[in-house]
Amino acid sequence: MLRVHFTAEDLLNITFASEPLPLVELGMAIVAWQRSDQQAVFGRWRGRVGRELPGRARPLLDLLRPDGDNPQFVEPYARTLEEGLAVVRDAGPLLTPDELHRVAARAPGSPSWVHALWAQDREAWDQLGGALRSAHEAVVAPHWSRIRQSFQADVAWRTRLLAAHGIKACLAGTHPLAAWSGTVLEVDGPPHYEVHLGGRGLLLMPSPFWTGRPLLAEGPDGPDGRCVLLYPALTPLPLVGPGPAQGALDALLGRTRAAVLQSLIEQRTTSELARDLDISLPSASEHTRTLRAAGLIHQRTRRQGGPALGDGPGCGPAPQRRLTLLSGLPERIAARPGPPGVSVPRGDSRGTPPPHPRGGRDGPYDDPHDARHGGGHRHAGAGHGGAGRGTGPGLVQHGRGVSLG
Repeated sequence: MLRVHFTAEDLLNITFASEPLPLVELGMAIVAWQRSDQQAVFGRWRGRVGRELPGRARPLLDLLRPDGDNPQFVEPYARTLEEGLAVVRDAGPLLTPDELHRVAARAPGSPSWVHALWAQDREAWDQLGGALRSAHEAVVAPHWSRIRQSFQADVAWRTRLLAAHGIKACLAGTHPLAAWSGTVLEVDGPPHYEVHLGGRGLLLMPSPFWTGRPLLAEGPDGPDGRCVLLYPALTPLPLVGPGPAQGALDALLGRTRAAVLQSLIEQRTTSELARDLDISLPSASEHTRTLRAAGLIHQRTRRQGGPALGDGPGCGPAPQRRLTLLSGLPERIAARPGPPGVSVPRGDSRGTPPPHPRGGRDGPYDDPHDARHGGGHRHAGAGHGGAGRGTGPGLVQHGRGVSLG
């Protein structure tokens, strides 16, 4: 379990990052490409990345592993690509032997290139710079406007959630397994990691690529500054316009089916869906069958005291099948629509947030209880320190109604 202890001072010093950061998003994109969860959402995107990622970018796979437990120096907090590449290059002398052993042990290929990086071999560092640049050009740069759209929509939604329901609701909504115990934010599942913020505060950073549980990192101000909580954005990149969704979602996001998915933020029976959306019962059943097959919703059966909907009189107690999102915001939060006026991709006209499909953890790195999912290199101060992290201008957002301090 991840447990983050907040003091009153911490709760008064929680802000959002002002914008996505190129090399952080690149790192998350390379991680997402190697994972196999959420195939209904990321399947087509992964196939395209596999075709488009140039060969010179492949060395990044030795550093950026699917569990997100990666060295921080390769994902600096820099506002532009050029700033980030400079920060990465300057990180070389700060890398430690402990980091080398850990990264080399996890590399899928020969560790010789990793050893050359730590030995300050110029050719190896040039290769790293070229890999980062070419991967950014292929995977991140063409989609930067959509990455920003997802980022901004998440911040807008959580800002309204914060205003309406407070900071606890805002943070508990970062993951389906997140909950509060007093002033401790807990995210269920191993490995156990516990951190006391001690008044340093927290910087919130959504990513449209990350699909695991929130990652905790040392922030841009070093070990004595605020930590960063990186969490999955409400709208994953493949769901962000322009244009229709692709892959398995092609069958899902017609107008009616999208309305069905949105409605299932709250549990409903098929009969209730048909009634609320003014569609026939057979049509509602067909839509929910498709959504279940895509792994976006599931069905819960519970025993009622009387006949289930659709049963004839005198049938006695019968199971009632209720449908809900397979994985998403906790229902106590997601069922509360935000105030009007927030523009959220694929949400409704009231600003209700889009559904949050985070299911299908079926791959070797996709189990939320996997021992490597507790935050990895993003556990503040755990193993990788802060070598190579750049501050970059404009990282922290102030004065826009999202800072509690």
